[in-house]
Amino acid sequence: MRHSNMTARTLVSADTITAAQHLLAKTYGLENILSLTQVTSESVIDEQTKTISSSELQIKSMSDRAKQINQQAKQVKAQKKLQTANTNLLKASASQ
Repeated sequence: MRHSNMTARTLVSADTITAAQHLLAKTYGLENILSLTQVTSESVIDEQTKTISSSELQIKSMSDRAKQINQQAKQVKAQKKLQTANTNLLKASASQ
């Protein structure tokens, strides 16, 4: 099949179109890339999605922050318990 042409469509996943071009060029050679088309995936907005007001958004933000603070408090308590347990273990080991 000398002196014949073949065209193939190839799908490449990359962060940017430039990165895709570099990958293809390294694989097939830059002169063999005829064209590039960027395909993006967009999230579909559900028709039942509710738009919330600024006051509702503020309440949600405060609620999320409260959850985060509660989680941090739990972590601090757990760290204190671990520290106390380690101290007790050291005392018990030293006394033997």
